[in-house]
Amino acid sequence: MFDSPEEAALSQWAGTPNARAAVVDVRPAADDGAVWVTIQTDGAPGFHDQDVVTCMQTAEGRWWAGGSTGASSGR
Repeated sequence: MFDSPEEAALSQWAGTPNARAAVVDVRPAADDGAVWVTIQTDGAPGFHDQDVVTCMQTAEGRWWAGGSTGASSGR
């Protein structure tokens, strides 16, 4: 569990430092207590250049990352 949704989302990329993942956007998700965190990556071969991670908040106020969807920013 993490203190922020950004930390939770970036934890999904901790094992892939060459992607140089960085948070570029956080917005409310369709479900209460959840947000979508958009991660920008360097677009290295085998990666989309963005990843949208769904992060959920626990009753204690901590955050965890659920599923993610690769995307392209069009750059």
